[in-house]
Amino acid sequence: MDVLVVLGTSVSYFYSVLVIFLNLYLPDYEPIVFFETSSMLITFILLGKYLEYVAKGKTCDAIGKLIALKVSIEKLDIKHAQKQTNQKKKAKDGHFARNARRTNNW
Repeated sequence: MDVLVVLGTSVSYFYSVLVIFLNLYLPDYEPIVFFETSSMLITFILLGKYLEYVAKGKTCDAIGKLIALKVSIEKLDIKHAQKQTNQKKKAKDGHFARNARRTNNW
């Protein structure tokens, strides 16, 4: 793609230079120049590449944050699982069963 941009902008620039010189030798010739076309194309291409670079950087940061979030969620799952096993052990001991009988007075 860069080759096509370079070819297109170079052709428009050198055509404009050629037309300027033709105007010097042929005074009746009214030139149409494309200097602004080549400069604007190069500007847009550079701007697009810069915006792509910024977007890729933000995407990498967001993916890194998502990966970090996944790790912390796994830690929470482990803590939750440990809490559940502790509750099951206490229930086997009858701790929760005795408290449940005391609180249900209906």
